[in-house]
Amino acid sequence: MNLDRSGRFDNFGNGSVSSSIKRPNADLDTGRYPDGGLSDRGRVDLSRGGYSNMMAQLTRQQYADYLKRFQPTENSLIKNATTNDLYDLQVARNNEITSGNYNRTNQQQAAAQEKYGLTDRRTDQQKRNLDTTRGLALASMNNESRQAIGDLQRNIMTGAAGGTRQHINKLSEQ
Repeated sequence: MNLDRSGRFDNFGNGSVSSSIKRPNADLDTGRYPDGGLSDRGRVDLSRGGYSNMMAQLTRQQYADYLKRFQPTENSLIKNATTNDLYDLQVARNNEITSGNYNRTNQQQAAAQEKYGLTDRRTDQQKRNLDTTRGLALASMNNESRQAIGDLQRNIMTGAAGGTRQHINKLSEQ
């Protein structure tokens, strides 16, 4: 089977093309010949750019699918990798956590004296130590967050594999 100059197949190898074979007319509704074969309507005609048109349409469909399904996630990842939004959210969580822990600890220390019928007898130094501990804990949490988010952002930008895939999936859900 050879392709002739017009883009049609030569089934016989002798220069006569398959379209010169006399066949009964195809059914206009189904596009099929009585023997079950497809009419020329159902085939891609390579001589008229049918393949190029088909590939162009396929490419357009794939690009539309990309725009619909993948680009929003990609844009979200780019935003997370290039802005400080993740760090700002984490610092807010860190502040909330340390404030809650500080208040709880402060109440527990005051309650420890009150259960014996005494007032809060902590010295100013003890209270300052608690404040200092709170500040150090907050600074440590923020530094560790900055480092972890920096690693995550680098991994997003470089496409690094590993455990970051789970983090990326969680980020794309936000």
